[in-house]
Amino acid sequence: MLDFAHNLYYETITKDYMQILSPQLYIKSPGDSAQRLNKMIAYFNKNGISMIADNCYFPMINKIADRLKTQKDQILSDIKKEERLQKRKLTYSDLSDHTRSKIDQLLKQILKEVPSYLDNDAVLLKKQLEFDPERLIGPEDITIPLLMEMNIDQIYTNYGADKINQANHFVVQRTLALNHQLNDTLRDACYPVAGATDYDTALEAGRSFGGAGIQAIALALGAFMSETSYTDSITVNGHSYKLPESLPNNILQCALLTKGFLVGYAQSTRTVPSRMHLLGLGSLMMITTLTAALTGIKQMTFDATSPIYDANQGIFYVNQPARLKLKSEKIAQWLATQAGAQWECNCPFCTKFTQKYPFDYAKGQKIYKNAGLAEIKKEHLMGHGILSECYSLLGGSEISSVRRDIVAARVGHNHWMIKEMVNETTSIAEPTDIVTYVKQTIDNYTTHSASRKQASAYQLAYKIMCADNVEVCLKN
Repeated sequence: MLDFAHNLYYETITKDYMQILSPQLYIKSPGDSAQRLNKMIAYFNKNGISMIADNCYFPMINKIADRLKTQKDQILSDIKKEERLQKRKLTYSDLSDHTRSKIDQLLKQILKEVPSYLDNDAVLLKKQLEFDPERLIGPEDITIPLLMEMNIDQIYTNYGADKINQANHFVVQRTLALNHQLNDTLRDACYPVAGATDYDTALEAGRSFGGAGIQAIALALGAFMSETSYTDSITVNGHSYKLPESLPNNILQCALLTKGFLVGYAQSTRTVPSRMHLLGLGSLMMITTLTAALTGIKQMTFDATSPIYDANQGIFYVNQPARLKLKSEKIAQWLATQAGAQWECNCPFCTKFTQKYPFDYAKGQKIYKNAGLAEIKKEHLMGHGILSECYSLLGGSEISSVRRDIVAARVGHNHWMIKEMVNETTSIAEPTDIVTYVKQTIDNYTTHSASRKQASAYQLAYKIMCADNVEVCLKN
């Protein structure tokens, strides 16, 4: 069973949003509740809508990162200077003693900034239980997420596999201690967060969580998906495998972390977790790719704020002709230059919006031609932009009520695409059919994607997820 947990924001509790999408699962962090949102939680409880209480570490990560910004900026500047001088990517051992000393001091400061985990678990649990949730995101080690938030690559630090493995063992201990404070229902629905940076640390995390008998697991993948770097090698079981070309690291990392954890878990238990939640992962293609190895999990859920953020940035999710993300200015360029081109999305949100604010295709093409534009940019669609009235859904407006309608339609649209993907995936019963479906989806993406390297990364990620032996897969 695959399901999406809607993040509880004002955009996701409007009347239209709830009536059209009929969300049955929300996720919310304690401690940042406005009065209206708290009233919605009471409404959920009354109407049988399930709640996941997040563990509230994300706001803590942001606060610590802000406090350490000056030190972080200086370290990144020093690293950049040294890499420029040596004309290559450096690791911790390559850096000067002076820079390493600064990094060591920052790590000490990070560990000092984080309150005592065991005491904090009890405090957070009390806040989480105020929601009367059906599920909890449990203990987590925030060192790696914090380094990622600060844009400090793990390879620049001495925070290696041994320390990551120790942190995961401690998360397991904290989870077992926390379980004594939970009733039977929540004990089975408390999802501690496994931390990893590569296949090998994920493998060890799987062994640790599986060996402790923990059956509900959360993996934090959102931060990895925001990476923009490329890699030309993959390390599995301590062996480095050269890739034919550099590929997007985020796609491969998410696949390797998920697969590594599942393999390690199976080594301890000979099975898969009964429940798994993927934190911060909203990519339609990434979710589809991962499902190739997640078929035995009874309850598979994921959440992300990216559909909301992307909607505000003018990025539209589509499932046809393939699972793509389209920028509003690229859509507008197509509408303005192709004869007969129309925005043909028939989702309820786009349908309602365009009935109220219709596209004027003829006027848009005329303005584009007369203005002699070489390329439509975002400013042409915003506010007083020359195309804003022709393509309202794609831009912005000086009128606040219209702006609200635009954002609501785009947020709703992106979540509708997620719902379509979830419904399509869950309609497939047989694991072998799921694997075939994932391959067909990736092949379709390969045909229609503008990025050949992204398509190649998804093809490799699919092979990794399906492999009985990942090393054999990489050798071939």
